Amino acid sequence: MYDIDQYEIEKRKSHTITILEKRNSYCLRTRNKIDILAENFLQLLEDDIHDMICDNNHSTDYIYDGLHSDRDTEPEVESTLRLFPEILVRSKLVKWVDEDGGQQRQEYYPIQLQTFTVGDEQMFLKINPDAVSFIPLFARLAIEYCLFEEEQRGCLVVEYGTNVIRDLMELRNPECHEVIEEKYLEVMKQLRSMGLFRREDIRRYNLLTQICVYNVYFPKKRLNFLIDWDPEALTYTCSNRNVPLHYAALNNKDNSINGFQFVFDYGIKYYPRKNGIRFLFKKDRHNKTAFQFACEIHGRHKVMRVIEETLTKYSDTPINVTNAILFLAHEENIHLDCLFFILRREPDVIQRLLSRSIPISHKRKSR
Repeated sequence: MYDIDQYEIEKRKSHTITILEKRNSYCLRTRNKIDILAENFLQLLEDDIHDMICDNNHSTDYIYDGLHSDRDTEPEVESTLRLFPEILVRSKLVKWVDEDGGQQRQEYYPIQLQTFTVGDEQMFLKINPDAVSFIPLFARLAIEYCLFEEEQRGCLVVEYGTNVIRDLMELRNPECHEVIEEKYLEVMKQLRSMGLFRREDIRRYNLLTQICVYNVYFPKKRLNFLIDWDPEALTYTCSNRNVPLHYAALNNKDNSINGFQFVFDYGIKYYPRKNGIRFLFKKDRHNKTAFQFACEIHGRHKVMRVIEETLTKYSDTPINVTNAILFLAHEENIHLDCLFFILRREPDVIQRLLSRSIPISHKRKSR
């Protein structure tokens, strides 16, 4: 089929167009047959386009499987989708076997299937870097054609299937992760410029936790984008009382302390007075701290070196140690290690605190 030369293809296309244009000049049976074939053609074409944009089990056939951003251009994909825009609300059933061997099945909308693919022999879900670039286009067209409720933002945030905004935080592919990281970051930036990715989403969907946990390496560029956009997300506490630094301390998938160092650095950068240190020693529901997690994984010596280097880096905005001590002493969710840590760094703080507590009248009598 695919060996037909280009001349023959153009000849058939021209003949088909001529037949359709002269349809009313033919006898009744022929006209009816043309109508049936035209209807079948449209249905088959619509089904094929839906299969293409929902192809979450890519084959090795680069030409005929799903969307590829390094082959298919955005204008081409847009023109194709505009033929049958309703396919954007037509879901597809996906079946796979999870890591524990359990049989899974779930319906997904096409835009949701641009973020992941089913691995070899449908054994697991993995990130799909080939089609993720088309997510802003899918969302824009879905909004233009009013295919979803306004608050669903073109199917980016729906209860059914998966949340595309959260999926953009995950990147499980170890190969070429730097190139893939750039693709995901660019999609996040596009969605923000379109008003479809919003600042409040970072805390609403707990994205800092999501990005620290579901990656095979530490995604500094996407984290940098999120934290600079909403530094307050560093203080956000999950239902288990963890802050993002807890998860950064636990992320050891690239066998380095980079994640812990990166998030702690941002904590001191944006909250040098008090919270930056609190993040280290805030207790989760099991009374464990990010500092304890980091020491268990990387060793106390390495963790202390990272902490001291970070505090030295921001020494031009020093911690108000006296105020920090007074605050932390009354904060039940902060581990006592925090007080010991500060006292070891600045042992004269007790003397300063005592001098503040002596009444002025007593000072005068002692003179």
